[in-house]
Amino acid sequence: MKDYLAMNGFGDLLGRNKDRPLDQGTLSPKEFEAKQEAWLDKQERACAAVRSRLGYNAREEVKDKAVLDEMFLGLKKRFRPTGSAIFQHLDRQYHELTLAECKGVSDFAENLREARNELLELDKTCVIGEPHFVNKFLAGLGPDYDIFLTSFYQTHSLIPEWGEGDQLAVQAVTFEEAVMAAEREEQSQKVREEKTAFLARIGGEEKEEQRCSHCNKAFHTKETCWILHPEKKKAHDDRKKKRTSQKKKLNKKKEKTSEEDTEEPEDPTLGAHLAWKIPNNNNDIDLGGLGGVGVFIASQNTTSTPLPDVYVVDTGCAQHSSCRREDFVSIYPYHGKPLSGIGGVQLMPEGVGTLKVDCNVQGKQSFMLLTNTLYCPTIGVNLISVSQLLQVGAKVNFQSSKAIITHGQRAFTATQHSGLFLLDL
Repeated sequence: MKDYLAMNGFGDLLGRNKDRPLDQGTLSPKEFEAKQEAWLDKQERACAAVRSRLGYNAREEVKDKAVLDEMFLGLKKRFRPTGSAIFQHLDRQYHELTLAECKGVSDFAENLREARNELLELDKTCVIGEPHFVNKFLAGLGPDYDIFLTSFYQTHSLIPEWGEGDQLAVQAVTFEEAVMAAEREEQSQKVREEKTAFLARIGGEEKEEQRCSHCNKAFHTKETCWILHPEKKKAHDDRKKKRTSQKKKLNKKKEKTSEEDTEEPEDPTLGAHLAWKIPNNNNDIDLGGLGGVGVFIASQNTTSTPLPDVYVVDTGCAQHSSCRREDFVSIYPYHGKPLSGIGGVQLMPEGVGTLKVDCNVQGKQSFMLLTNTLYCPTIGVNLISVSQLLQVGAKVNFQSSKAIITHGQRAFTATQHSGLFLLDL
């Protein structure tokens, strides 16, 4: 209330101008009368401001008061808490207050200050020392802050420490310092919680290979088994037919393009595609931190198939990358640095794991498993790294119209279109 009055220019009525002006003989009768009239007018407006913020009982208590100081004395006498019962209530409220009952560390600190002030207003002997106050705040943070408290107590002192000759050796920590340290810990915990929720959303920790308990085959569960749920197989076949149809259209267009190429070279600026990397300084692929590896794709798509639906066999890509979350059979969080590309463009993978790609091998359906594949939902294309294939023992043979990937007894093909080698799906 006093702050409200001070903001509105009535604070002096509780200090230097709380008493009615006296005639000191320095003013003429007319000037003194004007000064008294101004003081009374200001008192009237200040009292009205106080009444506007009071309840019915309080208004009735001070309805006859015309001086601000007298009004406050009347309110204090009538409503100021007194007695042992009030002290016990406020003391219990102070000691039972914890962070769990508040919205956050800042709210907890504010409520604790308020409880301390209420005790002090009850009587000047109800003072709570700074060390007790700081200790109460730290103890009220709860078990989620146990690790923080262990570190805090090791680096701060609740009471001052004195050296020889009564020289202050260690300054006691203040309440404000303790609150700021707790707020920083609160922010750190929120960041960790958000990161945990994010990892849970993209798949969490890497899981073991899924295996159906009904047919005992890998990469699916009982809930998605085609034997038990034939309708799921039909939906999968429909999607595959759609991709096959798109592929046929693409091949026909490619054949026409090849015929035209015999007469006139293809314009290198048409359908231009670029795959680019920044070499790693140590030539190692570290899934925990891909610091120096960069991948960037620039494409003018001239095919009827969207780039996110095809897989490009790329000699310039340092690591398999995909934007198709549904093709991952296992995934875990990526902790490396952002990938850098042309023009300073940066890309932050959301995860890394094993990718299963359904392929067309000599007219039969098969699949390719690509381990250590980056999940990049915003990259807009799927890249198969030739260098990574070579590292696991595969052989890649590029020809004018296609590329052949051989690993063991399996051979996968990728048809060339507009300068890109697209895996046959």
